[in-house]
Formats: sequence, structure tokens, C-alpha cells
Amino acid sequence: MNFEIEIYSPRWGHTDKYSLEFERETLTFKQKNGAFPAATLTNIEGCDPEWDDVKAIFKMLSNDSIYPPHVLPSLLERVWQAWRNHELGSDETQIQLIELARYLNDCTHAKPKTEFWTQYF
Repeated sequence: MNFEIEIYSPRWGHTDKYSLEFERETLTFKQKNGAFPAATLTNIEGCDPEWDDVKAIFKMLSNDSIYPPHVLPSLLERVWQAWRNHELGSDETQIQLIELARYLNDCTHAKPKTEFWTQYF
């Protein structure tokens, strides 16, 4: 099942689309039409799911001057697990992903805006 969210990119001044591919055993997060490699979360029977490269999420987003909270991978996992466990249908999953994107966008818009900080962000 494929889902899509839009995250505001301060670098470009518009939203960029990110796709989330939910399968029973994997969740793949990537920028649509982006050059960065995807990050994949894999279910491991009897263990916690594992990201192949959790840093890839942050590299992908920081390239667009998006600095998400450290908890983002866990939030993505939570939605995926709820979908896997049939707690969320596809429509509700999309709603929750849009809400997550809204949270990320609020974080981005709330970053410091003084000249001192704009050199960093």
C-alpha cells in the first residue's frame, strides 16, 4: 500500500512529496523523485523492527533544510505497526500520516528566525 505526504522544505520554499510504501514485512520511506536512497524498516519475527539506515531519513530531510524531531523513525514505525495490525485501515493510515506531516511542518515553521539562526538553518 502506497501513501504520500507533503513536507515543507525551507530550502526551496515549497512542499516536497515523500512516499511511504507499507508492506507486511517492510516500510519504505523516500522522497518522490529524490536522489537520496530510501530508508527501509523491516519486521524481524520475535524482535523489534529495524531500520536499514535510520540516518538516511535525517540526511534526506536535512538536504531540504528540514530538521525533524529525533523521534520521527519511531512515529513512522507506530503508524506502520497500527496498519500491519489492522488497527488502521488505509484511509485512517493516510489521515495519521498527514497529521504527522503537519507536526513536522509545524516544527519546521517554528524554527528560530533571527539572523543568527538563519545561518544555521
